[in-house]
Amino acid sequence: MSTLDEIRGCFVRDGFAYFDLAAHLPDVQEAAGNLGRIPEGAWSHIIRNREGEFEFPPDRPSEIARHQRMAEEDLKEGRFSFSFERLNDSIANAGVHEFHSMKRLLGSTAMSNVLCNVTARRPTRIVQFYISRFGRGHFISTHRDPGQSFGVAVNLTRGWDPNHGGLTVILDGECHTARACLVPTAFQMLVFDTSRRSTPHLVSMVSVSPPQARMAAIARYDAVPAE
Repeated sequence: MSTLDEIRGCFVRDGFAYFDLAAHLPDVQEAAGNLGRIPEGAWSHIIRNREGEFEFPPDRPSEIARHQRMAEEDLKEGRFSFSFERLNDSIANAGVHEFHSMKRLLGSTAMSNVLCNVTARRPTRIVQFYISRFGRGHFISTHRDPGQSFGVAVNLTRGWDPNHGGLTVILDGECHTARACLVPTAFQMLVFDTSRRSTPHLVSMVSVSPPQARMAAIARYDAVPAE
């Protein structure tokens, strides 16, 4: 197991680091174990293509399919695009206990201490939070996350097969060379700088219908320098 000092060295040197969050915050395992109870109607399908960015409820399959096709065409032509499902931090989902349990954990004092040790910055608030879900055909093409101080992605799927795709690829500044390729591993957390440098990355397309979807908790933080 890597120490937090070793992980901080990676973050300072590279602008990102990844490690087993459960080794430092065991409660993430219990929080993740409840996510399967979330009702299907709470998820929405978010798609970005050349016509814009759209968010559809699950009961609009024909529109989802049409915009999905355009997103895949844009991916082939090198335009920024994406398609995946998302559980939003919205009024409509205020009663989804499992969602808010995960958000509280990522905003907790214990999580703040882990992030402070890794980034040398103390989180002041979560600016954005959602849970993503990837099934067949879902992907995010190369992008850089702007603003805030840093972001995290906590993988929540057990037993993911890398042959199915859904890999997080971190690229160099020119987006020509892969610096790291991360297989979704349960409770592995990626922390990446969004203020002092950019970390271009992508999520490769899920190529089959997996036994279970690829899920991750995504959070962006404002922070101040640690004392």
